[in-house]
Amino acid sequence: MTGRGSVVDSVSFHKLLSDLRNDQNLTVQIFETASRVGLTDESAEWAIGDIEAGILGSDEVAHLKFGRNASRVSNATGVRLIQTIAGIQTKSAAVTALNLLMDRIEIPGSSDPSREEILLDLLSQLSQYPLSGMDEHIWELASQRALNRGYVKHVADSSLNLLNLESHDYHGQSGWKILLSAIKMDSSTSWKSMAYWLERSDPMTQFKFSLGAQEPRMIDAFKLDDVSNWIGSSTARAETIGRMAAAHESPLNELARWLLITFGAEGSVADVLTSRAHSTPGALWGPVSNFAKTQMEMAAGWTDDPDKNVAEWAEARRREFKKAYDADLAREEHRDLRNN
Repeated sequence: MTGRGSVVDSVSFHKLLSDLRNDQNLTVQIFETASRVGLTDESAEWAIGDIEAGILGSDEVAHLKFGRNASRVSNATGVRLIQTIAGIQTKSAAVTALNLLMDRIEIPGSSDPSREEILLDLLSQLSQYPLSGMDEHIWELASQRALNRGYVKHVADSSLNLLNLESHDYHGQSGWKILLSAIKMDSSTSWKSMAYWLERSDPMTQFKFSLGAQEPRMIDAFKLDDVSNWIGSSTARAETIGRMAAAHESPLNELARWLLITFGAEGSVADVLTSRAHSTPGALWGPVSNFAKTQMEMAAGWTDDPDKNVAEWAEARRREFKKAYDADLAREEHRDLRNN
C-alpha cells in the first residue's frame, strides 16, 4: 500500500485507507501505512481513537518516531495526538511523542502554551528511565529547548532525576551536560533544585552523585554563598559537597578554602578534601611521579594562604606529596635500571 501511496494523489490514497478501515483486522497495517505516507487530520484521528481503545501501543506508534510524518496534521489535532501517545506511559512512546512535539515547536512563531506544558511533562517522564543513544540525544535537545525558554527549575529537576543512580544505572553524559547548562543559566534556581534533591536522597545516592559530579566540576558553577548557606554547620553536608570540590589548582578554590576555614584543618571534612587532592583529575599520562610532583608544588603554594587552617592543611599535604614523589621517583628509576 505504501508503494501505491507514492504514485496516486494523497486524497485518493487516504480515501482508500478510509474504506479499508471497515476491516478491523487491518487497523495496525493501515496505521503503519498512513504513518509512512504522512498522516492527515483524518488518519491522526484514527490513531487517537485506536490508541485510546488499546489497539495501538508504543511499538506501533514508534513508526512516528523519526521524520516529519505528521507535519501535515493541524496544530489542534497534532497536539491531541502527541498527548494521546504520551499517555501510553512507556519510554518508547514518550520518545515518539517528544519527537513529534519538537517538530511542532521548531515551527517559526510557535508559542502554543499547551505544547510547552507537554514538553515539560515529557522531559519529566523520560527522566525516569535510563537513556542512551538517540533517546538520550532527543531528551538533551528538548531539554536545551526548554532551557532556552526559561524553564530552568524544571530542567534542573529533570536532569537530577536522570542522574539519580539509586533507581537506575545511567552512564550517559547528557544529564550532566544539561544540568551544567541550567546552572550556568541560573545558578541559584538550579541550586535550590539540587539542594532539595540532596536533602531527600540517602547517603549512598549522595555519595554516587558526588563522585559523578567531580569530572564536570559542576559544584564550581554554583555561588559559594548558596552552597555554604545550605551546608551551615552540618559535617555530613560538608563531606558531600567536599567530594565534589577540586583540589588540583593554585590558589586553592574558594569552596575548598571555605570548608577548611569552617570545619578545620583536621577532621572528616579535611580528610575528604585530602582524598580529593590525592585523586587524579581524570586519566593519568606519563610517570606517576609527575602527579605527585605537581600536587607537591600546588600544596607549596597553598601554604601561603592567609588563613591558618588552610595553610596548616596545605603544609601537611605538601609533606605527603613530597614523600609520595620521592617514593614514586625511586620506583621509576629502579624500574628503568632493571629494564635497561
